[in-house]
Amino acid sequence: MLDWGLHSPTVYFPQIVEEAMMVEAPETESLQDLDELVEAFIRAGKEAETDPEKLRSAPHNTSVGRIDEVKASHPKTLTLRWNNPKNSG
Repeated sequence: MLDWGLHSPTVYFPQIVEEAMMVEAPETESLQDLDELVEAFIRAGKEAETDPEKLRSAPHNTSVGRIDEVKASHPKTLTLRWNNPKNSG
């Protein structure tokens, strides 16, 4: 989505339907914007069939590539200090 200039939509994955995804577009989105989103889903589906690795390694056209979310959630440089601010001065 980001490669095509679209922000990823807010989505929900219903538990009662296997492999389903529900897009929750806000009321402020125009019909044209929703049509562009549908076209992007169709394009992504076709790309998943023809070149799945390209889709897995996306995004390609952004200043920052795919972020390692596990590494981002567990930073190695985080240091907790339990200093009492009243005693520091």
